[in-house]
Amino acid sequence: MKISVIIPCYNAAEHLPRSVHSVKKQGIDGTEVIVVDDASNDATVAVAERLRTELPNLRIIVQPVNGGAAKARNAGLQQARGQYICFLDADDAYGDGVFERVLAVLDETPWIQAIDFPVRLVNNHREVSRPHLRAITNSVPSNLIVRRELAQAIGGFPESRDFRTKLAGEDVVFRDTVRNWGNIWRLNDVFLDYTVRPGGHFDRFMDRARVENDTLQLLPDENDSVVSQGVSEYVRQTTQRMRLQAGIQRTRVLHIKTENRAFNFETFDNDASFKHAEQTLQGNVYPAIPFVSNAASVLDIGANIGASAVTFASRYPNARVVAVEPSRRPFILLRSNTSAYRTIESYNVGLFSTTMKRSLFLGGVDSVTNSVIRSALTSTVDEEIQLVAADAFAAQIGMTRPDIIKIDTEGCELPIISAMAQSFGAAKIVYLEYHSEDDRLAIDKILARTHILFSGKIPFPHRGELVYVRNDAFPTQNERDRWRIGN
Repeated sequence: MKISVIIPCYNAAEHLPRSVHSVKKQGIDGTEVIVVDDASNDATVAVAERLRTELPNLRIIVQPVNGGAAKARNAGLQQARGQYICFLDADDAYGDGVFERVLAVLDETPWIQAIDFPVRLVNNHREVSRPHLRAITNSVPSNLIVRRELAQAIGGFPESRDFRTKLAGEDVVFRDTVRNWGNIWRLNDVFLDYTVRPGGHFDRFMDRARVENDTLQLLPDENDSVVSQGVSEYVRQTTQRMRLQAGIQRTRVLHIKTENRAFNFETFDNDASFKHAEQTLQGNVYPAIPFVSNAASVLDIGANIGASAVTFASRYPNARVVAVEPSRRPFILLRSNTSAYRTIESYNVGLFSTTMKRSLFLGGVDSVTNSVIRSALTSTVDEEIQLVAADAFAAQIGMTRPDIIKIDTEGCELPIISAMAQSFGAAKIVYLEYHSEDDRLAIDKILARTHILFSGKIPFPHRGELVYVRNDAFPTQNERDRWRIGN
């Protein structure tokens, strides 16, 4: 089953047929519709039962007492069987073809966890500016489709009474949490009719929203502190839930102070993780190349808990940094450690020569030696991870010509470099770790066309750290060739 559509209802007998029929019109076989009645006192349940005769996959959940939209959505989420989850309000309706478009994106891009799309206001009675519409698009639940595994891992929408004020806000914080732990992709086309009800949340939002220089400013409200308290508690609970699910019970905090700033960085609760992060953040693992002072983009393949990504973001503050990490456990800390950096985006996926699911054998306690290849450095314990074709991933996210590439994938370097040969050839600097002499020779053959081996550390047979610099990145040809002997 591909899609489950959860429709929370409270006295929605008049509007429910329109929303359900908009799902039916998508024409996707097997789509599951879960109508959750939140103790309505009208004919909502009777209407749902009639609609069930038209849609065999429509199920009805009746809540014994009214608990609010968040609780109703969560009740549906607990029973949903679809690979992807939609939360459609009973008075909203999907545009034709949205499921086909969404499935095409989510099936082909497993590094994306959710899709959203612009909305069209129905029965609108007020002037709405672009900033207003942008804020509405980023807050309503009906235009968001998310992978079930992430929605359930998060724990669904917050049910706290802090969100039962006139400001509500549970939709916004749920979407923000999906974005915190996954990646949301926006379609360009309008695929949702959002119904405006006079005196509802829309009017309350518009009454306190002011636009200045194309920026939205919200006037203070007496319930702000209550909602803020609810958001803080929900974020705390969600973070704890995600960490426990990943097996992270304790961490250590590394205090780093540089010339420009001081910050804290979390590592796993062991000496190996702590020391590796410390060495990386101090610039000892990926040394700066003094004559390459500007970089617009960095691709960090095998980012682990984020020390390398933070290093590059600090070294090149204006660069876009893309960090890729397939293992869930280090990815959780990667997200936490990079959340303060607006230039860093991270993806819970691994790069390879093709797209597939594969076992990742867990290595040391610091996760640095995790690998899809069994070796003396890995254990027999494994985790199923998602690998994607490296060239397709780079093209989709607009990272085909990064200025700097760092790759440390415990034995998968050669397939990735071969698949992204043009990208590696264009990079000013390539930091890599190799894991066999045969791989080193093959990698050198690929990069020697465009790069010079600038430095290296080879502590063991079949294992070393190399830095390649592109020929034209040197300030002058003489600087590049100054140490050459003979012609």
